[in-house]
Amino acid sequence: NLDLDSDNDGINDVTENNPNIDANGDGIVDGADADGDGIKDLADGNVGNYGDTGPDVIVDTDGDGNPNLTDLDSDGDGINDVTESGNGGLDGNGDGTIDGSDSDGDGIKDPVDTNPNGGSGSFGENPNPTPLTDSDGDGTPNYSDIDSDGDGITDGQGPENYTEDCDNDGIPNILDKDPCNIEVPQVFTPNGDGLNDELKINGINSFPEAELQILNRWGNLVYKAKGDEINNKPWNGKNTQGVYVGGDDLPVGTYFYILEPKKEGFKTAKGYIYLQR
Repeated sequence: NLDLDSDNDGINDVTENNPNIDANGDGIVDGADADGDGIKDLADGNVGNYGDTGPDVIVDTDGDGNPNLTDLDSDGDGINDVTESGNGGLDGNGDGTIDGSDSDGDGIKDPVDTNPNGGSGSFGENPNPTPLTDSDGDGTPNYSDIDSDGDGITDGQGPENYTEDCDNDGIPNILDKDPCNIEVPQVFTPNGDGLNDELKINGINSFPEAELQILNRWGNLVYKAKGDEINNKPWNGKNTQGVYVGGDDLPVGTYFYILEPKKEGFKTAKGYIYLQR
């Protein structure tokens, strides 16, 4: 197989499987082939003898049975490798592969091939191409890193994507280490009109271990939730904590919240919410 990028995601096969054996990044295993079996020594488990010792170790980051070199979403986070590698702009139709032709027939599409012009010596890339994007600098490029920015939130979870930018700093949430600011509304109106019927807290998805408690003016707990429940099963103005005099629909009035981010460097937030029907 003379295809150096089997899935056309713009990431060379050798990089997706074992980047350590292609130090110059030209898409081809470095070094010599001492025994002349066509397997470079760095990838040959049986140097000095014709043939290899057994099955190759094929990397499959997300364990879906489809190895990285043919998997368009190697880490299984729902975001294509071509986007996470920094080449999303070269996939105009959004099919997860680099657009365009392959002039020299090495399997690397021209838009990402640093040596695309055909002819003698054009197989593979020029040495030292632009490194793959690694936003958090942990040594694992984004395409195989389920937490690209190192903020503790899995890529693709909630607003952790390329389209949302919760703090409007020009960096999409998925690449922004700064968590979104938590904004607790001071008023909500659970009257069944479909508008503001539930307490939605902006930025809470940046705090997956957060805990929220709502208390009435006498200090009685009427609602509590943790993590995803805070916005997935939000407070709707009903008592959820045992029997409450007057029924589950809580009366109009002021309630108090205690929100614990459960994240280093962030303090417990306290305040009030006015329930208006």
